[in-house]
Amino acid sequence: MRAFARSWEAVKRSFGGVPSKTSVLACMARSELRVVLPPGLVQAIGPLRLAPTRLSARRCRRSYGVGMSRPWTNEDAVSNAASGYPTKWWNEDKQTYYAGSVFNRLAKRGELVAVSQVVKMKCSPARRLVKAVPVTLYETPSNEARYYCEPDMRQLAHVTIDLPKDWASKVSDPEDYPLEAPSLPGLSKAEPPVQVEVRFGATELSLVARDLKTGNAVATTISWTGDVE
Repeated sequence: MRAFARSWEAVKRSFGGVPSKTSVLACMARSELRVVLPPGLVQAIGPLRLAPTRLSARRCRRSYGVGMSRPWTNEDAVSNAASGYPTKWWNEDKQTYYAGSVFNRLAKRGELVAVSQVVKMKCSPARRLVKAVPVTLYETPSNEARYYCEPDMRQLAHVTIDLPKDWASKVSDPEDYPLEAPSLPGLSKAEPPVQVEVRFGATELSLVARDLKTGNAVATTISWTGDVE
């Protein structure tokens, strides 16, 4: 009883008097006080019922993006010489070198994203030889990341969508076969041919790849814990 009396007095001092259900709930909701209530106190104020919280948005703890290829630049050459990435490959259709391992950021760390927000972009096949398109979602703590080979980059999800066998015979240029993928405006069309959507849910991220010509689609969902707003 003496131990309970001391605990009860400490709780009263914390609340500035005898706590009510409302004051305890409000304090718990704000995470301003964490106490273990003695059994006697639970009996005194009755059971606590926390109302469910409806999320409207989350704050990104990481930057999110997908892998892509694009024409080779001087910056790519500098990075390749210093760090060994991005990869460099010859695009026979375009008669120019391309950079692989490029990280295309969709949402940056610290950005507020609404529940059910969807990020998209349009892209096209880089080569006629493409038969299937792999789409990989990455996260990184850096807002300056340019390649998915960089340190602290982590793969979150992956899907692969098949293209029609005769897709290349129906266009004069691979870029005439547009699809959509999640991205920021201004991205080069020379990308793997898929409509990719990244859907930010309350507790999950969904990665969707879709061929707009045929309607074929693949998708996967992973759990996601951003900061509640």
